[in-house]
Amino acid sequence: MIRNLTHVTLWVHDQNEALEFYTKKLGMEVREDVSVAEMGGYRWLTVGLTGQPDVSFILTVPGPPVIDGEMAKQLRDFIAQA
Repeated sequence: MIRNLTHVTLWVHDQNEALEFYTKKLGMEVREDVSVAEMGGYRWLTVGLTGQPDVSFILTVPGPPVIDGEMAKQLRDFIAQA
């Protein structure tokens, strides 16, 4: 069975800064930018390479509602080292 990669999660500190970097510097396009009220205003933000519509990169900040507590803190500390 052949499976295709469709989404890759990239942990970021700030979605607006990441959006600017991936679109302005790397030339990617915005695929989705939606705030989900039912999830406390969670922002679902994806970008991708022009001409490759089947693969999207999810730009997300580790934290609620997706990741809570100590794990979110550990992820934020980890990406701070990059």
